[in-house]
Amino acid sequence: MAIGHGVVSVGTSATLICTSNGPVLLQNLGTTAVTVGGPGVSVGHGVTLPASMTSPIQIPDLGGTSTPLGDPIYGVSTVANQSVTFLTATWDG
Repeated sequence: MAIGHGVVSVGTSATLICTSNGPVLLQNLGTTAVTVGGPGVSVGHGVTLPASMTSPIQIPDLGGTSTPLGDPIYGVSTVANQSVTFLTATWDG
């Protein structure tokens, strides 16, 4: 298993946050809510990460063995430069 992590600046158009074939933890460090989902995510049409979250949320296993690269998670906000941090666990085989 490999662990990945990072911080992504999410803006007003769908922004790739991460890709993983295992579970993902997401936390919004920004001051405005961020909506997460697939590549077509839009504000209010996905899962909302509230502003300045105190605890991350877990998204369960996204890819399984049939999708080696997993599924991408995108985010969008009503304002630019909202920091979203992620932690992934990728299964090697």
